[in-house]
Order: sequence, then C-alpha cells, then structure tokens
Amino acid sequence: TKLYLGGVEVTATVLFSDIVNFSEVSENVSPHELSSKLNDYFTNMGDVIMHNQGMINKYIGDSIMAIWGAPLKNENHAVLACQAALEMKCKLKEREKFGFRSRYGLNSGTMVAGNLGHHERMEYTVIGDAVNLASRIETACDVGKVYVSQSFHQILPDDTE
Repeated sequence: TKLYLGGVEVTATVLFSDIVNFSEVSENVSPHELSSKLNDYFTNMGDVIMHNQGMINKYIGDSIMAIWGAPLKNENHAVLACQAALEMKCKLKEREKFGFRSRYGLNSGTMVAGNLGHHERMEYTVIGDAVNLASRIETACDVGKVYVSQSFHQILPDDTE
C-alpha cells in the first residue's frame, strides 16, 4: 500500500499526559540519568496505553499523546482510554522512583486521522478541535488528576462512573 498525505474523519479519544515537575527533576540529575528515568517512565506508561488498545501517537518533550479509535476503529475508545489514564496514574504512584508527578486530559470527538507533513517525511496523527481540547484539559488539570471533557463523559456507558 502506498502511503499518502491526507486523512479521514473519525470519532476517537485522545489522551495527553504531562510530567508536571520535569524541569525541577531535570535540574537535579545528570542528562544521562534523566534520559534513563524518562525512558523508563515512557516505557511503563506506554505499556499501559498499549495494554488498553491505545496507540502512542507521539512524545512531545516530556508529554505523551495517545489515541484510541484510530487508526483502528474501536467502539470502546472512551472506556479504554479512561482505563489507561487511571492505570497510568496508579502505576506512577506505585513507582515513586520515577520522581515525576503527572496530569492527564481526555477528550472524545470528531477529528481527522491520517498522514501529515511532507510526501517524503510524513507522520500519522489526529488533528482538530477535539484534539486541541484534550491538550487544553491536560494543561488545566491539577497534579495527579485525570480530567475529562463533557463530550467524553457523555459517551461513557452509565456503569463506568
């Protein structure tokens, strides 16, 4: 199959997770130790995301962006993303050795999923207002909390609360 630039409209869930005190931690360790801690953190959080059928879309500095419902359609995208966020929070708490504190923002909605960039250097991602809102929710989130949008909450089954 030939890859192409462009995308399709999907209904999916996006999670943004950010290490809140990353600058503070980075000032107190060597660059080598920092990269080792960060890779350990990304590995553990990534395992949780993938175990819950999510796709790690990208790492943005010390942040993680993950998607459920794209590129493979999954009707349970919101439930799986919620489970992942809660498990990530618990795993981080269990593993104090990370020395990190995180926050998590989730949103579900319509977005465009596909390849963006240059025809010789493209990246699969999702874009749109629903993605931007997930990022803003994470930024507004209190440390150690999982915040979700109203649209995310509305599509969760009643027994998930």
